Amino acid sequence: MRIISSPTLCVITFLACVPDAALAQTKAVGSTEGDDLPTILAVIKSRAANFASFDAEWRGTQKATHQFISGKSAEQLKQIGIAVDKYVDFPVEGRFVRDNKGRIRIEYLNSCLAKSSVLVKTKKSIEIYDGKKSTQFFSEGQLDYPFASITNDRPDLITRKSVLLPLRIILCPFADEYGVLPSDPSAFTLAVEIVNNVACARLATKDHVVWLSMRDQYLPVRHHYVNDGRILIGFEYTLDRAKPAGFPIRSWKQTTFDAKGKVESEIDAVITRFTPEPSFADNQFQIVFPSGTWVSDQTRNEKYLVKPDGSQRPIRAGEFTGTNYQELLTTDPPRPPSRLRFVLGLTAGILVLVGSVYYLYRRNHRSGKAP
Repeated sequence: MRIISSPTLCVITFLACVPDAALAQTKAVGSTEGDDLPTILAVIKSRAANFASFDAEWRGTQKATHQFISGKSAEQLKQIGIAVDKYVDFPVEGRFVRDNKGRIRIEYLNSCLAKSSVLVKTKKSIEIYDGKKSTQFFSEGQLDYPFASITNDRPDLITRKSVLLPLRIILCPFADEYGVLPSDPSAFTLAVEIVNNVACARLATKDHVVWLSMRDQYLPVRHHYVNDGRILIGFEYTLDRAKPAGFPIRSWKQTTFDAKGKVESEIDAVITRFTPEPSFADNQFQIVFPSGTWVSDQTRNEKYLVKPDGSQRPIRAGEFTGTNYQELLTTDPPRPPSRLRFVLGLTAGILVLVGSVYYLYRRNHRSGKAP
């Protein structure tokens, strides 16, 4: 397959805000014919078709600022005596599962700041999409109790699960498959660049720029997630050429930048297990909430706590004060007036009204008599 049609040089202009490290060992060397783009996209899609279902696990370490981990503002961190730019190292791991029915299970173990301590504490999240609704479950973290959210939405795998991009770029690359890249070929621009001495096809869209190794069946070696001309997250991939039948990426480095181009977080991760076309039991796509879980079910517009016996304790509007979680968990909600009490009250009201009218009638009738 011929990709470079001529030795004509093309000039690639990079954005000024891109960190120098992200551009190391990259230079433009030529352009490609427009007819080659469908071929490249077909190769990517054909490879993904080999992984209609999968079970992938990864593990690594993360280095991040306190501000990035906690989500707190700089002012909030200063108030509790934590340096905004201080970095913390901690282990991270995750799992990404999809079956041939389109159901998805995502597990992610990361860390966040404890409320009153500079120490990090573990937070585990599970998200399941069963084809109709998404269920997110957080077992620990900044909340003082397990929390679950149920919505009719498909998982937002870009903003909330960017750590899955190295898996999704191979397993489900296109947007109509929870993917990364647009389904419309016209959304791409294509060029050829050298990355670390390897000729690569550079595919660029509004949100993503991906460099695909031309000697490795267009496998990705670099990936930038961008917004308004700024790199939000950069990925450097190491391919696993020793396992052509397995997952083709062996490891990756993920770097997140702030608005000024400063590094907020770095993740070094490796694939620890990958199983293509596994069989799944239905309970893999179900979550049994433990006792004490606060559930916000937006599909039914209701909130409830899971009691120790597994029953649901509804939370009425205005009941939660922010400090009475344990009280709600161990008590029943106020009972609404029963139908019998309503009927008796209505009957009593009618009798009082009739009696009052009769009394007024009699009084007026007596006052109207002649002496």
